[in-house]
Amino acid sequence: MIIGIIGGSGIYEIEDLEDPQWITVNSTFGMPSDDVLIGHINGIKMVFLPRHGRGHIQSLLKATQGS
Repeated sequence: MIIGIIGGSGIYEIEDLEDPQWITVNSTFGMPSDDVLIGHINGIKMVFLPRHGRGHIQSLLKATQGS
């Protein structure tokens, strides 16, 4: 099982996350807002994407202008 979380501002360190690593990913939709944080909690793999990037560097206005 893998749990994926898309979070808001300020959630950049997750308590009890074992072996945390920030990794760069790409998709057919392009680059996400930031690297993703991966690790394990109680043996379950977890992937976290900060919705606006660490430090809130991606604004909603900028993201929707090209829509």
